[in-house]
Amino acid sequence: MAELIDIRRVQIGPKTMIAHVSLAEDAPLMTSEDIEGTARVYQVMPHIAEHACVGDKGTTFREAMGDTEVARTRSSSTAPTTC
Repeated sequence: MAELIDIRRVQIGPKTMIAHVSLAEDAPLMTSEDIEGTARVYQVMPHIAEHACVGDKGTTFREAMGDTEVARTRSSSTAPTTC
């Protein structure tokens, strides 16, 4: 089975974490393209919904997670970031 995400490099600083990743060519780019996968992420990490998310849809990731970039989902699950 091909991997969907390949973590290329991780940099950890005193207040930030930067991950360089690549997605498989057939991987969904938006959470709306894989609702089942998005639901699984939420079931495993329900706290992701309360993550601060600065964007057009609201102030928390809960308001955007139905239709946002998968990269935001991955960054939200690994380190505090702004969406």
